[in-house]
Amino acid sequence: MNGQVPSDIDLLYLYSPLCGTCNVASRMLDVVEHLLPELRFERLNVNEVPDLAQAYQVESVPCLLIWRTIEVKRNQQDLISHNVFVYPQKIYAFHSIPYLYERLRGGGMDDSSR
Repeated sequence: MNGQVPSDIDLLYLYSPLCGTCNVASRMLDVVEHLLPELRFERLNVNEVPDLAQAYQVESVPCLLIWRTIEVKRNQQDLISHNVFVYPQKIYAFHSIPYLYERLRGGGMDDSSR
């Protein structure tokens, strides 16, 4: 990940090659990636990036980190402040292809990820 957000969502999938659930989740993401080509997907073996997993407080795999860009505008006493925050959300329970598709195309990003 180069720190840039090419769209409103950037995705990082963390997996372990010995994890059966990760293999199923990977196949689901293959389909969603084909359906949403405008999103940039990155995939990393969590065993090769333990510092990254710790930095983002990844609790288990599979884990999909989703970066959202949020713009906050405030008007206090005629001063307009404009802040942009980029923060990750996590999905651990992948449920189904339709569930992932809806979550990643922008629907339901504020609900629970478990």
